[in-house]
Amino acid sequence: MTCPRICKCSGSFETVYCGESDLLKVPRGIPTIAQVLSLPYNNITKLTKNQFVTLRQLQTLQLGFNTISAIEAEAFRNLDNLQTLELLNNRLSFVPTSSFKAIPALRELWLRGNPITCLDALAFYPLNSMRLLDIGELRQLKAVSKDAFAGLTRLVYLNMAVSNLDSVPYLQYLTSLEELDLSGNSIQVLKTGDLVGLKRLKRLLMVSTNLSKVEYNAFKDLAELRELDLSYNNLTLLPLGLFYPCYSLKKVNLGRNPWNCSCQVTWLVDWLSTHVQNRTDGSVGTCQYPDGLRGKYLFEVQFMLIQCPPVNVTSPNVEVPEGDSATMYCNAGQETAVSWMTPNGTVIRHGSYKVRVRVFNDGTLNITSVTMSDSGLYRCL
Repeated sequence: MTCPRICKCSGSFETVYCGESDLLKVPRGIPTIAQVLSLPYNNITKLTKNQFVTLRQLQTLQLGFNTISAIEAEAFRNLDNLQTLELLNNRLSFVPTSSFKAIPALRELWLRGNPITCLDALAFYPLNSMRLLDIGELRQLKAVSKDAFAGLTRLVYLNMAVSNLDSVPYLQYLTSLEELDLSGNSIQVLKTGDLVGLKRLKRLLMVSTNLSKVEYNAFKDLAELRELDLSYNNLTLLPLGLFYPCYSLKKVNLGRNPWNCSCQVTWLVDWLSTHVQNRTDGSVGTCQYPDGLRGKYLFEVQFMLIQCPPVNVTSPNVEVPEGDSATMYCNAGQETAVSWMTPNGTVIRHGSYKVRVRVFNDGTLNITSVTMSDSGLYRCL
């Protein structure tokens, strides 16, 4: 067994490197026992039928930084064991879906930096074992089909950073997704349904996306979320209780946003102080408004300094038979972090759990199965 003259072989011919050699096509004579074939930084323009047909043991194929613009349907024939395919920084204008049928065991696909204009329906459907998909830096991307990610139920990592997106694509097929990077796009609004079904998501990056609004309940399915980065955006407020469903969230970066430290931010200040352990001054963010709090770090803002409208308790006296439910209403302004102090001094807020006692998003206090021990003075804070 020999190694092609222009290549370097190692590990008993199992690793073959033919990069940076101005190759116009894949060289002949690649050892049939090769498991890794690396061909980056050449001038390969096309992958033809049966190009790798003798390399049945190949697990990794690296073709990044070439000029590949076409891949024939059976180019990857016989690569039944291929795990990683790198096609980053080539000249592909569309996803070569037909060629993927020959590599159903593929776990990683790198298409970053290609001039792909559209992600069609079922673009990756043959690759239902895939765990990692890198389609970042698709700067000419114009459309993403609702069914583009159909079949990728095992995908764990998706990179779509800097891919010319103006909205979050349909992601509900990705039920195993753990990490999502949408940074560097122009997604101004994160909608309530954008992240629905991503119940295993652990890391969400939306850095520098021009984000100015996050809709209420946008994170309702993200109980497993551990890390969130919304830095370098245009956020001034977040909806009341946005992070309450995120029981695992401990690492948050909200820096470089023009936060409005009005009454609507009190819930966020309270949440940050009790949930984020490894906060740093820069990552938590600073107040831009009002002038009196400008430059103040969010977690340092004292409630007494935040201007809130007067609290209005609409039902000052509530009488109910023992065993029934009692409801008390408190209105302190739009999306304000209402808390209640019970007769024994316990403070209850939305998201905290107490037996039979619950505070809803609008500040309403509800007590089920009232007993004599529940009687007394309740204060709306």
